Amino acid sequence: MPINMTQIKSNQGIRELARKLNLSIGTVSRSLNNRYGVNAQTKARVLEEARRMGYVPNAAARRLKEHPVLNVGLFFAPYDNPGHEINPYATDLIQLITDKASDENFRFEVIRFVDLPTVTTQLQEQQLDVALTLGDFPEPFYSMLSEKNLPVINISKETDLPNQICIQTDGFQAYALAVQYLAALGHTQIALVNGPQKGGHFLQYAAAFDDAISEFHLTCLPGWKIELPPEKTNAQGARIATLELLKQDTRPTAIVYGSDWLAMGGIKAIRESQLRVGEDISVVGHDNLPMTELLDPPLTTFDMHLEGQARSIIRLITRLSDGQPLIDPDRPASVINITPNLVKRSSCRCIR
Repeated sequence: MPINMTQIKSNQGIRELARKLNLSIGTVSRSLNNRYGVNAQTKARVLEEARRMGYVPNAAARRLKEHPVLNVGLFFAPYDNPGHEINPYATDLIQLITDKASDENFRFEVIRFVDLPTVTTQLQEQQLDVALTLGDFPEPFYSMLSEKNLPVINISKETDLPNQICIQTDGFQAYALAVQYLAALGHTQIALVNGPQKGGHFLQYAAAFDDAISEFHLTCLPGWKIELPPEKTNAQGARIATLELLKQDTRPTAIVYGSDWLAMGGIKAIRESQLRVGEDISVVGHDNLPMTELLDPPLTTFDMHLEGQARSIIRLITRLSDGQPLIDPDRPASVINITPNLVKRSSCRCIR
């Protein structure tokens, strides 16, 4: 019979238990959850040491005793804008996670977020073991997941809630590098066209941009730092904002955009203004969408390491399926930053 975890009060971690017994984490996990593949003598040793240590497994591990297949739900909330544009970065990442989950013992479902009452019903119906989040959710949504005692992996969203971890590319580093690269090309007048800075990655981009402009003693006039509202955070919104930017008496020589999607709208505006991308206005995007290499000229951008993000997410889910806590007690970081790469293409050129 598996150990009665409700009688145990402290939580010292499955890793410590495995170390003390000189066993693998998988063997300890299978013993605690009464699974096959462990002989009776080893299982008895594990249960006895667990009682002595006062070990408590995480909530996902307890639910796994009832159904060995891990139920994973990815909640997706794209910006709802007039153009109904969804950044291909999100759909590409979802596809990668879905493909990798199919190779594991996970039952994976994408759940489109509608509103808080609907998601309450969805959580009751789905009986999830792990939740992933990707998109623009209202803040109470994260608290709701926390109250359900679900392990949560947030993609590009930091919270201070327990049992939640964030995986993201390091946007701060990316936008600092973008400004540094443009400065090295001789640009001193640089603008930013960004999404809503109420939190998350767009706020991070803006902070990094400001710091780098100050560090390299560059110019960004007040009208050159544009924050698009959610309903206009799309290619058309960036196009209109860029047209207005280029009508100013003094215009920048380079523009950094909050995404490739926004950059493509900006490129259209630059051409409509009878200017040349690269020669007259250098442009930097973010996401390295496949079509950006086919633009004329190809877009300088940041690679998001989607494969690396997907692998990290699957690795965290696998930790849970092995009976380990979501956040490694040996390295208790609530954010995993993945370093982006600057992909240099001909949309950026030296100032002549």
